[in-house]
Amino acid sequence: MSPMPRIARAFAIVLLALAALVLTLGVHGYGLLQGAEDREVLPLRVRPDPALAARGRHLAELSCAQCHSPDGSLPLAGGRSNFLHDPGGPDFGTLTAPNLTPASRLAHVTDPALARAIREGIGFDRRPMLVMPSGDFRGLSDRDLSALVSYLRAQPAVADTPVARRISALAYLVLGMQALETSLQRPVTKPVPAGSPAETFRPLTGQYPVFELIPKR
Repeated sequence: MSPMPRIARAFAIVLLALAALVLTLGVHGYGLLQGAEDREVLPLRVRPDPALAARGRHLAELSCAQCHSPDGSLPLAGGRSNFLHDPGGPDFGTLTAPNLTPASRLAHVTDPALARAIREGIGFDRRPMLVMPSGDFRGLSDRDLSALVSYLRAQPAVADTPVARRISALAYLVLGMQALETSLQRPVTKPVPAGSPAETFRPLTGQYPVFELIPKR
């Protein structure tokens, strides 16, 4: 009996196994990025305070403008670079840094949701974000986070022209293979004091109001 039928059958089994593996990894990657996070947000609110403006502007210019601005300067009117585009490479989709001025969705987002997006990598739609370096911000003190949130809300409003996020099947496969990670971080459940070892940015001297707990009714 010719060995060709057995070889063809073995080859078909290998192909089916590979297809199943690719499908499994793709579904896993889809779940990592599209699954909603049900974790609670801290009941926090930023107290408006002019003393926060200078520090918030400094932090935004230092850590946000490079991505969230078309020219790397303030205000944060949204980036133009597609972070998923590799010239000459495969199609991973479309992802640009959004407008963060008061003319954008930011105006309708609560302080806790905005703080969670910055430090935990969870978007306003409760899905994990991509590319956002939340790991660098997770240790941001409550004081600096308050200053940054205050500045974002005080910026000049720039007309929003959002670019829809599009994730290709190949990107989901790469996520499933853990060759690309989401921005999701462990939840921040306790206050982060200024000057703590985990703090990302040098704390300011002096005191001013920052986050306050909102009593649950």
